[in-house]
Amino acid sequence: MSALVHRLSLLQAGIARLPLPGFALIGLFFGLPGPLPGAAEEPALLENPSFAAVSVEPAHAKGVPFMRITLKPGPLKRTASGYESTYAVTVFPFSFFNETGTIRIEVDPETLRNLGTGEVVSFTGQAHNHKNQARRVEGRAYPAAALTGKIKLTVFVGKVELIFNSTYRFDGTPHP
Repeated sequence: MSALVHRLSLLQAGIARLPLPGFALIGLFFGLPGPLPGAAEEPALLENPSFAAVSVEPAHAKGVPFMRITLKPGPLKRTASGYESTYAVTVFPFSFFNETGTIRIEVDPETLRNLGTGEVVSFTGQAHNHKNQARRVEGRAYPAAALTGKIKLTVFVGKVELIFNSTYRFDGTPHP
C-alpha cells in the first residue's frame, strides 16, 4: 500500500505521469497534470538524440520603427552547458548595421527536462558579433509538444532591446 501512496504523491507533485490514456481523465478530475502530446519520459529525455540540435526559424524584431531587423540563427548544437551556433542579423534599409557572430544559450539538464515535459522555461545567454561586441540574450520557450514550440528571444544591443518571436524544433541532427 505504501508504494501506491508514494506513486500518488509523485503524481500530485507532477513528477510522475499516469501511463494509460484512460487514467488521464482521473488526472483531470483530481487536478493532476498529464504529459503533452509526444512528451518524452524523463530518464530518456537527455539521452534522446533528438535534443542534440535545435532549429530556430528566422524572425523579425518587433516594434522597431523605420527598419526591418531579421535574426537568422543557424542550427544550435548541444554542448555541455547548453546550445551554441552562429547567427546573422540583417537590417533593412540600413545594411551597414548588419552583423554576424556566435550565440551561446545556457540550458542546464533540469531546464531541458522541464521543457521536454511541457513547462515554459526561461534561459540566458551571450552573443558575440564579428567585431567581438558582446550581446546579452534572454529568452523563454513555450512548448507545444515535446520537440516543438514557440520561443521569445530578447537581444540587448547597448540600451536597446530587440525582441524576436519565433518557433523552435529539436531535430536531433547535429549539423556541421
